[in-house]
Amino acid sequence: MIDFYEINFGTKTGWSKETITTWSPFIIAIITVWVNLYLSRKQLLNSLDDKSDWRKRLYDVSSTSPLGINEVLTVRTSLRYVKKDTNKLSPFDIVTNEIIDFCECIEQRYDTCNNPQKFILTSQERKLIQLYTRYLLKHHWEEYQLKWYKKPCWNEKEEKLIEKMKQQPEYTYFNSTKNR
Repeated sequence: MIDFYEINFGTKTGWSKETITTWSPFIIAIITVWVNLYLSRKQLLNSLDDKSDWRKRLYDVSSTSPLGINEVLTVRTSLRYVKKDTNKLSPFDIVTNEIIDFCECIEQRYDTCNNPQKFILTSQERKLIQLYTRYLLKHHWEEYQLKWYKKPCWNEKEEKLIEKMKQQPEYTYFNSTKNR
């Protein structure tokens, strides 16, 4: 009876039974470790989201009708502490830097307001805050829920999404007023 090993590998390839039986457990172990790290990273991110209620709070901001300074502070708190100042920024970094600028502009206006109890966001500011929160939720969902092999497609879609967002009247309103 002819052995499976001899049919597929033979002795000419330099692969011996000992080589295959020695290295196959290592290869299987490496694959297992990689899969476990990937799954544990995903589980950790979901766990952190559940504990901090990050998504829930942003969802509440995007669906709340009378937005105020508390919602602006919630969005600002959900972002990084300071803006990124590197030359090579991803599309997400560029948008988050813009959101930080927007939130700081609103906070500055609130701090200089004579009567903070009567502080009101303009209609465009409310719509823009909701637009930004929807973008953050969409990015978070796509970035952490997609499989690794689908991420390049998301990167292309994200750039289109940002372009669509920049065409909104609220977006152009804020960018025209911040340069004054």
